[in-house]
Amino acid sequence: VLVVFIRVLIIVRSKISKPQIDLELRQRLFNVGTQVKSVMKIDRPVKFFVGIRSYNALARKNRVVIGERLLRDSTDQQIQGIIGHELAHIERNDLTKKTLLQVTAILALFGSYAVFKSSVQSRILAGTLLSVMILLSIPISWKIEFGADAKAAEYLGSEVVAQALEKLKTTGYTGISFTHPPMSRRIEKLQMRSSISQRPG
Repeated sequence: VLVVFIRVLIIVRSKISKPQIDLELRQRLFNVGTQVKSVMKIDRPVKFFVGIRSYNALARKNRVVIGERLLRDSTDQQIQGIIGHELAHIERNDLTKKTLLQVTAILALFGSYAVFKSSVQSRILAGTLLSVMILLSIPISWKIEFGADAKAAEYLGSEVVAQALEKLKTTGYTGISFTHPPMSRRIEKLQMRSSISQRPG
């Protein structure tokens, strides 16, 4: 629930605060985003928004939000990799998968308390079951992120996506909660992919 709330809040703030954001910055995001969208052969309409004073990046349905600070501090190539990853989420319908995971966790929470609310021991058991479900959801979430990296790399190149992740790594942003694998691991996978593709056939 917290993850969904934070992401929706960022989108709302970006829409409300658009007049305060440098027009040139918004145009830059539009230009880079449109270019990446074309390279990745994405036909569906996608809107690009600048998140005011944010160092974040996320995708929701048919929109991509890139933080203002992230835009200012990154090169066009780094932004290409970041946008490519977010567009990959949209194309792979990853947002639906993540929502289902979150809804399942919420239902498990309420269901556990409804069934095991009679005693302290039962509540402990309910908490344990919920913890197990969360732990089981982590590898699924990580697989989704690795998949988005791979799809973006397929069109933009592993080096471009890896450079984007390196940039995010220097900002201290590693993703919200346990939904994202460590940046170092994601970068390592991209580097392995790059080395394999460069081997003589």
